[in-house]
Amino acid sequence: MVENNIYLYYSTFNKIEYVINQLFSNYHNSPLFDTDSLRYSITKILVMYEPLDVYEAIYKNDGSLVYELKKFIQQRIAANQGIQHKQIETSAFQQALLLLDDYKERFVIDWDYGIAFIGFKKYLTEKGIEEYSLTIDREGNGKTLYAAKRIGIKDAYEVDSKNSVGIRIADMLAGLVSKFLKNIVSDLKYTSHEEAKKLKLLSNDWFNIDENKLKLYKMFKQIIVNQNDAWYKSFSGNYADSFLYFICLLNYFSGFKNIQDYKEKTVEEHKLLLNNLSVANLNDYFTRMHSKLPIEPISPNDKEFYYNQRGAKCYFDYKRQGYLDIPKLKPNKERGAIYQVLSVGFFGKNEQPCVTIYKDEQAQCLLLPKELSDWAFDMVAFSNIGGNFFPSDVEFGYINGRYYAEIL
Repeated sequence: MVENNIYLYYSTFNKIEYVINQLFSNYHNSPLFDTDSLRYSITKILVMYEPLDVYEAIYKNDGSLVYELKKFIQQRIAANQGIQHKQIETSAFQQALLLLDDYKERFVIDWDYGIAFIGFKKYLTEKGIEEYSLTIDREGNGKTLYAAKRIGIKDAYEVDSKNSVGIRIADMLAGLVSKFLKNIVSDLKYTSHEEAKKLKLLSNDWFNIDENKLKLYKMFKQIIVNQNDAWYKSFSGNYADSFLYFICLLNYFSGFKNIQDYKEKTVEEHKLLLNNLSVANLNDYFTRMHSKLPIEPISPNDKEFYYNQRGAKCYFDYKRQGYLDIPKLKPNKERGAIYQVLSVGFFGKNEQPCVTIYKDEQAQCLLLPKELSDWAFDMVAFSNIGGNFFPSDVEFGYINGRYYAEIL
C-alpha cells in the first residue's frame, strides 16, 4: 500500500450522530442558535451515558425515539440541578427539549449510506479525478450501491469481495481503523460518577511498545495521514472526537526518531503528553466547527485561476482581478452604483477585500478598495456565525472622501 502510492479516502461517522442529525434536520444555524454545536453536544452526551431506553428505541425504529429521548433529557436535567460543572450539559439538554417539544411527526430513522459518498465525491473533485470506477462490496439489499448512484457516483457496481483484492484491502483498512476507534472510546469511557471527576487517560498497554510497533505506527501514519494528503481524504460528522484522538495517536508515536528516543520518557509522561496533544487538537476542531463559513478546496482546473463557490473566475495572483467600478458622487445629488452581490470575502489572509457580483448573466469576482475592508470583514464575520445577507442588492459609492457600501 505504501510503495504503490494508493489514493485513500475514508469516512467515519457515529451512528448516534446520524440519528440526531436526522431528528434535527429541519433546524439550521443562525446568529442566535448554533445547531451544529447542539447536535454535537447531544450526540456526545448520548454516547457517554448510553441510555438503554433511547438505544432500544433506535434499534426498534418504531417511532418511539422522540418520547424516549425527551424522557431521558428530563431525567438528566433533574439529576444535574445544583451541580456546577453540569451547567453546559444542562443548557444543551434544555435547548434540545425545546426543539423536541415542537416535534409533532412520528420520527422513523432512514438508514442511508449516502453520507460517505458525499465526501467521496468531494475528494474526487479535489484531486481532479474525472475518470474512475467504484467497486462496492456486494451485500444483500444493495442499499450501498443505490446510495452511491443517488449521490451522483456515475460508474459504480457491486462485486463479491472474494473476487476483488481492492475490496479486501479496503475492508482490512476499515476494520483496522474501526478497531482503533472502538478501543479508544472504550478505554476513555467513564465507568462511574466518581471516575468522571478525574482526568481519564489511555491505559498503560497503549504505550508498552517496541521498535517493531513504533515502525508500524509510522507506516500506518504514512498511509492514513501523509500519503496523497487532501482536505477530503477523511470525511466525518461533527462528532469526530475518537477519530481526532486516533490521528493524534498516530502523530504522537510517529514523532519519535526511534525506540530509544521514545523510552526516554515514562509511560505516565507519554499518557499526559498524548492527552495534551488531543485536547489542543479538539480545541482547534471546536473553533472550526463554530465557524459557519464553508471550506472548499480549490480544484486544479488551471495553473493560473480557479472558480470560487459562486462560479466566478479567480486568479491565484489576485492582483490580476479587476476592481469593482464605484462611482464618485456629488453630495445629495446622486445615488451610488447598485450591484447584485452574491458573496463578500478576502484574498490571502484578509489582505484584499473582494466581492462576487452577478452581472452580464455571469458571476464576476472583483476587488474592493481597501477602505472597505472593515465592511467586508463585518459581512464575513456575520456569515461566520450563521448569518446570511447574500445574495442582496448593495449600493456602492465614493462621497466626501470616503467609500461606502449599503445593503438595500
